[in-house]
This record gives sequence, structure tokens and C-alpha cells, in this order.
Amino acid sequence: TAYMLSVNRAILVTRLSAKQWVAIAGFFVSAWAFFCWLFNFLYEDPQFLIWDTSIVSASFIAQILMTRKKVECWYFWTIPVNISAILLYWRASVPAFSFLYSVFLINAIFGWKQWRKSAGVGTREGVIFGKFFPFHNGHLSVINRALTECEKVFVVVCANEG
Repeated sequence: TAYMLSVNRAILVTRLSAKQWVAIAGFFVSAWAFFCWLFNFLYEDPQFLIWDTSIVSASFIAQILMTRKKVECWYFWTIPVNISAILLYWRASVPAFSFLYSVFLINAIFGWKQWRKSAGVGTREGVIFGKFFPFHNGHLSVINRALTECEKVFVVVCANEG
């Protein structure tokens, strides 16, 4: 009997489903409302309340998505966090923070490109059992095919004792 074993233990980079997008949108609006209330409670007459809390809420969502390795985290880091923060800090006459968020924006763009490429690609290991005697091109073809599906393939050669 021959078995093919495929192992995947890493958290894969994946994408949100339509249902997850709806949940994230609802969570974003709820977080935004909460942070508006909190900042209004904590600070006396906060400047740019709606704008600032939208950045905080988007950062919160982006961080959650990042820990779950969702490609869409980079959408949140790019537009509602970094670009918005660049504009906010420029408007508030704090150019050093605008520059800092410009660096973060570059990082987010590179992260987005990298994660987009690796979405759905996992670390997989395969095992092939066989006698492989005499070894021929058909065996090599099976091994090469397994290598297209897995990052690492173990070939176990079974032999008859005697």
C-alpha cells in the first residue's frame, strides 16, 4: 500500500470571503462609533475627532486581519490608515508624522504585494512510497509532479528483504 501525506501547519495567507467582508465592515463601523465616544469622553473638544478615530478604527481592524494573515489587512493599512494619517498630520501641521506615515505607506505597499503573491500558497510536505527498482523516468516524473504540489517531498523506498 502506498500513501501520499500532505502536511500544512503554518497559517496561510488568505483572502476574506464576502461574508467576512460584511462582518469586518460592521465591526469597523462599531469600532469607529466606540472610539468616537471614547475620545470625546477622554479629551475636551478633540480636534479632528471623526478623522482621527477613523484611523484608529482602521488600525484596529488592520491589526486583527494581519494576525489572521488576511491580504485585505494591507488595504486597511494603505488607505484608511497611512494615506489618511499623512493627510491628517499634514493638515495638523505635524510634518514629521506625515513623513513617518509615508514610510509606513511604502511598507504597506510592499507587504500587500508580497502577501497577494503568496495568498493561498502554503508550506506543504509530501511523502511518496514505492519500490523504485529499477529507477526510471516514470519515477522521476512522479517525484517532479509532487514537487510542483509541495515544497518538500520525502521519497520512501520500500525493499523486499531476502
